[in-house]
Amino acid sequence: MVMALSDKKVQLGVSQGKRIVGYIYCTHLDANTGGAQIRCDQLKQSLHWAQQFQETNAQHGDIVAFDVFCGDLNFDNCSSGDEMEQVHEIFSVYTDPCRIGPQQDKPWALGTLLNSLKIYDEAVATPENMKRTLEDEKKRQKYLEGPILADGQPDLSAIWSEGRRLDYILYREHLGPVELKAAVEKVSFITKLACCSDHLPVGLQLSVTPVAHPGM
Repeated sequence: MVMALSDKKVQLGVSQGKRIVGYIYCTHLDANTGGAQIRCDQLKQSLHWAQQFQETNAQHGDIVAFDVFCGDLNFDNCSSGDEMEQVHEIFSVYTDPCRIGPQQDKPWALGTLLNSLKIYDEAVATPENMKRTLEDEKKRQKYLEGPILADGQPDLSAIWSEGRRLDYILYREHLGPVELKAAVEKVSFITKLACCSDHLPVGLQLSVTPVAHPGM
């Protein structure tokens, strides 16, 4: 099993002598058909490495403003062929803002894998054209890859979803000396890289605020 986890810690400021920090992890999981167990093992190892990194770099009293895990995880939340990964423990540790539960995404979530044979079609060849196409429910079905079976073949029996969402940005909150609440302000599906990739970049905007307790 060959994989890498890029981990970064950033210091955002200081409050009452305590550092305000954030953690970012990024990875790319195995893409092979039939690699469900490998991907699950890689996710488990990534969680272990992330915990090790935080334990090694934390200072007493640190206030963790954000903790984000992202990357091309090479499985989706709509395919029967990805059922093993869809119930991985990472989704009990981190929050996926696009997901309701296994096999169910929020209505506005889009797949991030484009049909690689069609990325030069006029309808998706510019950022503006791709935006218009993806905003049209019927048109986007032509360009977003649909659910697959365990052998990687299209699942012709599947009810159409909004496509295979392989690219994730997950987040979690931390207990600490100051209780913070993270709220999702915006999830973006970005068309700026039209013609450059068969993946649709995603973005996440979080708002992090102290929790106000009555009487304080």
